[in-house]
Order: sequence, then structure tokens, then C-alpha cells
Amino acid sequence: MKLRTLPARVLLASAAVTSLAVVTACGGSSSSTSSPSVSSSPSLNAASSSASASSGPSPSATPTVKKKSVSNIDAVTVTGAFGKQPTVKGPYPFEITKTQSKVLVKGTGATVEKASYVTFNYDLTDATTGKSIQSSFGSTPLTAPVTGLIPGFTTSIVGKKVGDRVLMVINSKDAYDSAGGSGTIQVGDTLVFVVDVLGVSRTQASGTTVTPPAGLPKVTLDSKGYPSVTIDTTSTPPTKLVVQTLIKGDGPKVTAGDNILAHYRMYDWKTGKLVASDYEGAPEGGSLGTLLSAWQKGLVGQTVGSRVMIVAPPADAYPNGRATPSISADSTLVFVIDLLYAYQ
Repeated sequence: MKLRTLPARVLLASAAVTSLAVVTACGGSSSSTSSPSVSSSPSLNAASSSASASSGPSPSATPTVKKKSVSNIDAVTVTGAFGKQPTVKGPYPFEITKTQSKVLVKGTGATVEKASYVTFNYDLTDATTGKSIQSSFGSTPLTAPVTGLIPGFTTSIVGKKVGDRVLMVINSKDAYDSAGGSGTIQVGDTLVFVVDVLGVSRTQASGTTVTPPAGLPKVTLDSKGYPSVTIDTTSTPPTKLVVQTLIKGDGPKVTAGDNILAHYRMYDWKTGKLVASDYEGAPEGGSLGTLLSAWQKGLVGQTVGSRVMIVAPPADAYPNGRATPSISADSTLVFVIDLLYAYQ
């Protein structure tokens, strides 16, 4: 189910330098019975400033600053421990000929993939001024889809591991040149990021298989490896919420205040038919507190990596029904959910 695009979160309140997508809400309407899905917005993305840039004169680099051309990332040095605000030094003002990155502190966690969501802390220095212009250290880490980041950041973060501290020196063409700059960042500005990778989403459910008790809908895998639910439509659906773990993941437990990322399928008990699915595309997510009552009640305490079946009576699903997709007010729904990520 496709939903509205959420507004991007501005990282620097006084001057919109970069923006990050934050999955904070979901649903096709403003009611509490919204769909358990959300569309993502661009992150650290020049698109947030491209509209205003296109209406003005053609972008050009600031002519008054003479920059040293640097070909090797080793010209930049970083001190400070993982998790702490870094100190970054370089031959300012400078520009790098090609985007480069290197791991300063090696982690041992999961690997960041192009399809991942990633949680990280970062410090951003403008190589023209030598000033740190944004930092998330000491505040809330940021979470974004890797493909929503500026090109140089995406290239630099893919393949890194949770626990890595990464130095990224990003050529201006891989940053904001195409958008005519962004806030205080000018066309031609090389950007220096120090990034601590804190977490990464999973691509599928994995863990210990749990055998459900008799009498519940049967979950198998279809030819594409997606969960498929078979419901005895002649049987009477349960009147109370049923939550059944099918695969027990080894990740952290979901809390009521988390944002989650998940794949899901939704079936109507009455017809036995598939009503909605997002396994065919990118996973969707949102703030758990804004999702269906069934998800709020059924997912708290579940572990990341788990596959969970929820049988939701109308009161915990769509008690007033739904037009698109068509769900009647008396429908009991069966969800199969793969919990891929949870973050604050």
C-alpha cells in the first residue's frame, strides 16, 4: 500500500544544509487505523534544495577561494574514539579530486548494503571553510535508507560494518553541485564526514523456527520465497487478538516507542484472499505508536529478525472498514510480518 511522502527532517535548523528522511508516521489517512506502511523521503539529498535552485541563476563555484587540490584521503586526519565527537584536521581550504572513504575504527557487526536502512552518528565539515557545520554526536542518531543519501555518502557507506568509524571525503559533484549547493554549502565544496555506523536493517527474517499450535492459519512459502497464508474460511475467526511467532529473530526487542521497518502481507479471513503485500518491493515502516492497534499490541516485545503472524479481530484492525484496499468493518485480518529493523 502506497502512502503519502513524509516531510524531510532538517538537520540544521538555522540553515537547511542537508535533510534526512525520518520514518515517523504511516497511513493513507490521519486516523489511527492507517495502513501499516510508509513511503520514504530523500535523505542527505540535494533534491530538498533543487526546486529553489532551479529557479535562480545557473550555479557556479565561489571564485574568491583558492583551494588546494588533494588526491589522497590521507591528507585528512581524525582523532577521537568511536561514539565521541571527532576532531577533524585537513589542508583547508581544499577539494578532493575523487570521493574516497576509509575505515578508522573497525567494527564487527552486520554489513551495510545498498538496500539497507542505516543508523549513524556523523560530523560534517566543509573543506572550503574548515568548519564543522553539522553534527549528530551528543544528540539523536539518524536513520535513513542508504539509497536516499547523497551519492558520495551512499558509495562510501555501502560495504561498511556496524561498529565502523568511517572517514568520507566527498567530491562536490557527488554532493550538492547538481542542486546548486545547499544552505551554506556552495557549488564546488568538498565535504568531510566522520560517520559512526550504529545499526543496519536486515533483508529478511532469520532465526529459530517456531511451530505454531493447531487451529491457526497455515503459513508456507510461495515460489518467490514470500510467506503465503492459507485460511480455513469456513471456521470461526478468533474474537481476541492472536500473536504467534513463526521465526524467532536474535535482534533487540521492539519497544512501544520504536520506529520499525518491516515486510508484511495482509489477508482477509472471510475470503482467504491476499489484500496487501510489500514483499515485492522495498520494506516499509513507521512509528509503532501510529500503526494499527493489532501491530502496536502484537509487535512490542518481539525481536528484530522475527517473522510474526497476527490474527486481528475488527476492533484491532479496521473497525470502520476501509475503501482502498476494500476491507469491511467486520473483517478479521491475518498479518504475516517480517521485523527487519527497530530504532528510536
